[in-house]
Amino acid sequence: MQFFGGAGLAVIMLSAIIGPHGLGLYVAEGRTDKLLPSIAKSTKLILIIYGSYVIAGVVLYTLVGMPLFDSINHAMAALSTGGFSTKEASIGYYNSIGIELVTIILMFAGTTNFVAHYVLLRGRIKEFFKIGEVKFMLFLLGTLIPIVTFISLRPIYGSLGESFRVGAFELISALSTTGFAIVEYNVWPAFAVFIMIVLMMIGGGTGSTAGGIKLYRVFLLCKSLLWNIKSYLQPKSLVEENYINRPDGKFYVSKSHVLEVANFFFLVLLTYIIGVAIFLAHGYPLLDSMFEFASSIGTVGLSVGITSASAPIGIIWTQIFGMILGRLEFFVILFAIIKVLRDASFIAKYKEKI
Repeated sequence: MQFFGGAGLAVIMLSAIIGPHGLGLYVAEGRTDKLLPSIAKSTKLILIIYGSYVIAGVVLYTLVGMPLFDSINHAMAALSTGGFSTKEASIGYYNSIGIELVTIILMFAGTTNFVAHYVLLRGRIKEFFKIGEVKFMLFLLGTLIPIVTFISLRPIYGSLGESFRVGAFELISALSTTGFAIVEYNVWPAFAVFIMIVLMMIGGGTGSTAGGIKLYRVFLLCKSLLWNIKSYLQPKSLVEENYINRPDGKFYVSKSHVLEVANFFFLVLLTYIIGVAIFLAHGYPLLDSMFEFASSIGTVGLSVGITSASAPIGIIWTQIFGMILGRLEFFVILFAIIKVLRDASFIAKYKEKI
């Protein structure tokens, strides 16, 4: 299920079967870039890239000592950023730097836009690293991993090497929304847990297998803020077109596009606040509630211990709805509800006339 769901195969097949309506859902999921003009060709190319990475992951896992059955399962779960494991202790069960490095590579691959993969595989390396969300992802991890390592993890794990190893793996797992873990978070300071919450909410790349708000949207809002500040400092007569580098080239950003992204961000934030409030109403601490629902709405799967078979039924259903909204993206659900209500209203009015 994670293998096929990670690639968004259901959405892609829907696009191929029912044409423009299916493509509308594909776009609403945040996958606005197309590899090729034809939906069928795009689907085929995505599956080739996706399948090739899974095979490469299985081979690499086997080479670093993971059993074949585990290698197949973890390669699919890592690339799909699903994070399910054959071991209760997740990747931490193996206590192997080699296995952790392979997992990090696959998580990076899973959280990167499929179109960006296409650019990279065609040998356009400079163009790949110019892509806005790729630069933003590297900036976030390059900044936050050392900060969390030195401030929060070094006093816990002792050596700098072990602290960096844990910090790098866990923060990449959070940002990619994979949910693999090598340690528990019960002893982590509040600062490190808060950074994990922020990364889980941001999520991976647009058009990738990851969940979350998406790097592109957060990057665009940050750039929009800078553009707005810059506009106040420039002459009023100056006309400047703002753009972001995407896998398909320069994308000139309109105000309506920024507004659409801002609306999406607000919708996610509002849902997150409601979800956290439900956790608090059940008596859980604020930080734990924030972490747990951020993990749900980001479709990450990490937990501080609240999620279990013994959790209150209200908490379980809250997480279920959070995961559904986070995986299918809010606009898809919203459009579907509006469409159902409109159709029901139309049928009711038609029956009255009859």
